[in-house]
Amino acid sequence: MERKELIEAIFASQITSFSLISESSNFQHLIAKNKQGEGIFLVWGGNDRSQLNQEIYYQIVQEAKKAELSTNKYCVYARLCSFSTANFEFKKKHKKILKDLGAE
Repeated sequence: MERKELIEAIFASQITSFSLISESSNFQHLIAKNKQGEGIFLVWGGNDRSQLNQEIYYQIVQEAKKAELSTNKYCVYARLCSFSTANFEFKKKHKKILKDLGAE
C-alpha cells in the first residue's frame, strides 16, 4: 500500500474540512491542517512500521513548529500507539480503510 492512498482514504472518511500539505514540503508525518491551525499527522511506513512512539511524537512536534501550526493539539493517525500525552488525539487507522486498501 502506498502512503498517498492511505492519505486519500483518511480524507475521504472525514466530514471536517482539511487543507492538504504539499508532498514537496518534505514533512515526514504532517499531511494536512484543519481550520483551527492544528496539524493532521500520519505515522506510516508500511504495515509493520506504523507505531506512534515517543521518538515519533517528538518528530511531530518539530514538524508542527516548522509549519507554524498550533502546538496545543495534534491529531495523529497510526496503526498502534505506545506513547501518550494530553495534547494529542490518537486515531487508530480504521480497519475498514485499511481493508479497502488491501492492507488488512
